[in-house]
Amino acid sequence: MMSARFSHIASFAVAGMALVVAGCETTGGAGRAGRTAVSSRHVDSDMAQACIIAAANRYYLPVRVISAVDSRKQADSSTQVMMKVDLRSAVCTINASGSVRSVVDTTPKSADQVAAEKRAQK
Repeated sequence: MMSARFSHIASFAVAGMALVVAGCETTGGAGRAGRTAVSSRHVDSDMAQACIIAAANRYYLPVRVISAVDSRKQADSSTQVMMKVDLRSAVCTINASGSVRSVVDTTPKSADQVAAEKRAQK
């Protein structure tokens, strides 16, 4: 009885490993090596830095968890910088003179996030 059970478990394990190995690609497929999830858009480094600092101050987070991922020029000569702020997304607006006008959440906050920000303000 025990050897039949072991044989069944061993067969299952071998089948599972075969599925895992079959899903792996070792040849590096043409055109797929080195791809990353980075935006192809350009964000001016000065604008990105200003927005990252403003977001760090607003959310009480270290700058290392904030990144500028995209930017768009607006009709009024301002620029919107789309950012990833820890687990949230935000938009930073910079006026024509280069000053940060606002940082606005584009991802709703959880109750825990609201409570943490209130505690951090005290």
